[in-house]
Amino acid sequence: MTRFASTVVLLTALLVLEAGCAQTNGTIDRVQNNLVAKSALLFNDDGSRKEWYFRATTIDAPYASAYSFTGDQVNLERGVFDIQEKYLYFYRVYTFTENEYNDSPRPDVDYKLKCAAGDYCDAGGALIDASIPCNCDGEYLLKGKPVWVDKNAPLLAYPIREHVDVIWDYNPSTGERTNVKVENTEDRMWWEREYMRVEWGANEMPSVVGKGYADGSNTDMTTTPAIFKDESSFEGINPRITPEAGYMDFVDDYIYEVATETLEGFGEIPICWFYPWYTGGIYECVSEKIRVRNAFLQVDIDREAQYEPQKYTDFDMERFGYFRTERNYWDKDYGTTYSGVIRYADRFDIWKKDANGEINGVRPVVYYLNQGYPDDLVAEAIQVADEWNEALSAAVTARTGKAPADFGVDRMFVMCENNLAEANARTEAKAGLDAPCDVTDAPKLTGDLRYNFLHAVDAPQDNGLYGFGPMSTDPLSGRIVTASAYNWVGAMRRGAAKALDRIEFLAGVKSFRELADAKYISQKVKFDRLRQTYWKQGYTDAEAEEIVKTLVPADVASSLETSGVGVSNGNFTQARMNMLAQNPDIESLFISDDVKMLFKDPEVGDKFANQGLTDEQVSRYALSHWANRAGFKKMQRRYTDMARRGLDRAEFYDGALIRLSDQYKKRYDEAMCGAFKDRTDLAYDVAALGDHCTTEALIEQLRQKIAYYNQTNPYAYNKTSIMTPLEMESQNPMIQKTQLETLAKLDELRQSAREELYKAIFTGVATHEVWASGTTSRPAPTPSTSRPNTGT
Repeated sequence: MTRFASTVVLLTALLVLEAGCAQTNGTIDRVQNNLVAKSALLFNDDGSRKEWYFRATTIDAPYASAYSFTGDQVNLERGVFDIQEKYLYFYRVYTFTENEYNDSPRPDVDYKLKCAAGDYCDAGGALIDASIPCNCDGEYLLKGKPVWVDKNAPLLAYPIREHVDVIWDYNPSTGERTNVKVENTEDRMWWEREYMRVEWGANEMPSVVGKGYADGSNTDMTTTPAIFKDESSFEGINPRITPEAGYMDFVDDYIYEVATETLEGFGEIPICWFYPWYTGGIYECVSEKIRVRNAFLQVDIDREAQYEPQKYTDFDMERFGYFRTERNYWDKDYGTTYSGVIRYADRFDIWKKDANGEINGVRPVVYYLNQGYPDDLVAEAIQVADEWNEALSAAVTARTGKAPADFGVDRMFVMCENNLAEANARTEAKAGLDAPCDVTDAPKLTGDLRYNFLHAVDAPQDNGLYGFGPMSTDPLSGRIVTASAYNWVGAMRRGAAKALDRIEFLAGVKSFRELADAKYISQKVKFDRLRQTYWKQGYTDAEAEEIVKTLVPADVASSLETSGVGVSNGNFTQARMNMLAQNPDIESLFISDDVKMLFKDPEVGDKFANQGLTDEQVSRYALSHWANRAGFKKMQRRYTDMARRGLDRAEFYDGALIRLSDQYKKRYDEAMCGAFKDRTDLAYDVAALGDHCTTEALIEQLRQKIAYYNQTNPYAYNKTSIMTPLEMESQNPMIQKTQLETLAKLDELRQSAREELYKAIFTGVATHEVWASGTTSRPAPTPSTSRPNTGT
């Protein structure tokens, strides 16, 4: 008995001890990250189907990229997710061509979109859970019509690694639950499991990001992107997969192969081997990493239902231009026709309306500065915001007869700081934005679909862009969901330098020969290069040979050894055309019946085969004559297409910069004449010039004085070029003093003029890009007098 009692006491103690240990263990969570709740992607809380906007945006690209640039983006798409065993697909909720399925949907390959009625209502439509409304009858409608999802055209396809349930582990023999939370992949079929783990960085349909709008090479580039994903990445590119919050994004790195050109006799040659005047730019000679943010934003169904799209015909476009959202329309008798295209004006939705459609409020347009926006351009951002606020306020008054303040809105266009850290730093420096904005600690990142941005891209870019103002619109209505105005400040600084060259040429400071030879630029570049690399001894012959072996493919090396290298500092196509032009008999052989038909010549066929060609025919139809014209037209089409997309290149502003040059020349003249007006110790006589004093006239006086003291011809200083008097050597102290003080004054003017020109260019382009990102495709008039894109 005693032994039995002792045994019982011992067992009891062990059980107590075990219970105490179990309590100290607590719960154990073995569930790994990156699980996505399927219902959060597919359905709203009330069981209605959840739609998403999708857009991919380039957030980083190399300086000499042949494929893309910062801010490059694809069109906004609207669709739904579809979960299969191996893939998560993303499909449009609209057909590529309107009315495509209205007559003959194909249920064998497509499916009708459904709500989750069975999850919240019984067969009779009664609520299963009184706390969850049942607003879905099982059939999803868009504009009152059923939605057929085209499975022949998935936009995205992400591999699904596994489907899982998250459960408390249990004893399979007794069913008793343990304190360990685990991922379960066995108890239910894959479609019944609540969660899935998606390979977001492995989209198998990457053509949706493609090359975007980048241009520069004259070759059709094919790419094989490889996508990498680092889930331990630094802040700013971390994946934000929060479908329950209505937004998610992640960053991918696309690796593009080097762009090449096929050269007869040599094969595929990297385009970086050609001179810029042949290809139109310089490019990376290895590979390129293009970093892309893929963003999804939940569609606000009620907001989209309230918005009234504005149809905008070509007649309307002639009166006032807009960017437009366009879709073809299918007619069973005529197919797709030009007149049947659906065209909606792209507009910000600034009007709040009551149930009767009457305006009872307004929505301000809010833009944010990009992260890292330069401090020295904040004043220009404020100016852009003030001009557009004036324009939008005028639009509100014109439409409603009331000022925005009557609706309780202080400003119709608001420019906000990106984040609190930058806002506080600029506030301390008294250079920040003073606007009632919702500024948070978290930075607002490039490519985020929730915000409009004014970007100042300070990373240098070789593609010659000044600005890019893409808007992302709902493809079914043209309502602007988000817009961005990109401005490349590096290119603008180059533009300011070019404008300054024009100013100094017009003012007589620089000669034509100086600008044509650009020695003042090449000397500075050489000096900077030597200063940075003076310590490098260069490569030995053996090292150079090893480097060449890695650069030149075997087939190209063989061609080089057997055929040699031709002249490369010219246009290859033009050279071949010139060879044909020098041999008219050979050139005539290329004028076939096909070419005659191209020019609508009736002399086609056997009847005219032996008659020969007239001189007029050879003149018109010769390949060397019309091929270049085709190239010119191609360039024109490229520029037109860029303008239609909102891309602004530096050359688009040449006329404006020339006009600025004329204005600044007057400032040069006034400053120079004023500085040397009463100086008698210099080689200038301002009084003798009277009202005709200009910088050029002063420098001409200096030239004559140098000729007098040096006893030389002022216009034949040397045999190669006519140097400006500021560069000529002289032993006369007055001449030397005049040169030094003139150069010092010019340096002072250059510094202020270059900075003012740069900021003027930025303000003009930024104002236009805000216009382009949310208004019209035509060049913007003065914003305060223009009609903004708001549907007034």
